[in-house]
Amino acid sequence: MNPHTAKICIVDDDPFTLKVLEQLLQQAGHIIYPYLSVRQALENIPSLNADMILMDVQMKEMDGFEACRLLKKNEQTASIPLLFVTIMD
Repeated sequence: MNPHTAKICIVDDDPFTLKVLEQLLQQAGHIIYPYLSVRQALENIPSLNADMILMDVQMKEMDGFEACRLLKKNEQTASIPLLFVTIMD
C-alpha cells in the first residue's frame, strides 16, 4: 500500500454525491468506505480504523452534527478527523 493512501469513510444519503466523492478519492489512490445510511456508518466505522470521515451535514436519517457528536463520544472513533461536506448555500 502506498504510504500516502488513506482509508476514508464517506457518509452521504445522496447516491450521486456519494458516487462522485468515491470516484474522485479512489482515483487519488485512497481506500473508500461509502455509506448511504448514517446508522450503518456509525455501526461500521469503529471497526474500520479509518483515517478520515467525510460526512454530509444534511441527511434525512440523522444530521451530520448529531452523527459527529456520537462519533466523538466513542473512544474508538473520537480521534478520527471528520470533515463536513454540503451543497448548502
